[in-house]
Amino acid sequence: MTPNGQFMLVACRDIHVIQVFKINKKTGMMVDAKQDMF
Repeated sequence: MTPNGQFMLVACRDIHVIQVFKINKKTGMMVDAKQDMF
C-alpha cells in the first residue's frame, strides 16, 4: 500500500508484473487503476 493509502501494489509472480489498484476511501474496495509496472 502506498503511504497515502490511495493505491495497493500487487505482485503477480506468474506473469512477472506488479498491478496497481486504486482504493476507494469510502468503501475500501479496490479497482484496477489500469496501470502495470514491470
